[in-house]
Amino acid sequence: MDLNDLTFRDTYTHTILHPITKDPVLHKDGAPQTITLYGSDSKGYRNALAEVARLGVDDADERLTAFLALITTAWHVYAGGADAKLEDAKKVYGAMPPQIRDQIFAAASERANFFAGPSTGS
Repeated sequence: MDLNDLTFRDTYTHTILHPITKDPVLHKDGAPQTITLYGSDSKGYRNALAEVARLGVDDADERLTAFLALITTAWHVYAGGADAKLEDAKKVYGAMPPQIRDQIFAAASERANFFAGPSTGS
């Protein structure tokens, strides 16, 4: 395989899974709740790391919440009895159970999630 055929996407859409059953957590509309995230090899992820460092947040939970809000590019999330707005990401992440935040961070950190596979060229 040609190494130049290995390509990675900047974003990945993660389906939120129940921490115990591993079933997708469904939105009120019946579709799985999803979050689109920048991956660790993207400029958006690196910019988010720099921004969180610039903020100088000492608390680990607050730092993770701020970071997740910055690497989230889109979502289909139902939280607090309403469709969550992306501009409220920091507040929504802050209210999430830590197990879900950790799951989302792990998804963003897993490079395999961003692998696009070989190109279709010969």
